[in-house]
Amino acid sequence: MDKVIATIAAEGIPACVLKIALNATKLHGGARLTRALSSIGPGGMIGGLLSLGVIQATAYCLTKEAIERIYMNAIRQMYEDGISHEEIMSTIDEYRISPELRDRLKSEAVYCSTSY
Repeated sequence: MDKVIATIAAEGIPACVLKIALNATKLHGGARLTRALSSIGPGGMIGGLLSLGVIQATAYCLTKEAIERIYMNAIRQMYEDGISHEEIMSTIDEYRISPELRDRLKSEAVYCSTSY
């Protein structure tokens, strides 16, 4: 689920940027798209397309990082609330997340169990 959300954000944010650029121009048809792409990045249309690609990659990375931090903070909060280590581990297993993120969360849970 975390990868799906990051992918949706990575696709949606550049689309919003392009939509704003399209609405900012008063032209129609191909000229409208050309002007919008030219206004997004340096180097004309090609620069605009490359800028949209950079925005997409950045959005993907930032969204993945934000999702991970949200889960990490939730685990820390569970320990502060006095939930047992076993319950937290079973909760992590129930999350619909990638195996990589699940492993990082379990490592965080083990670290937090020694801290609290």
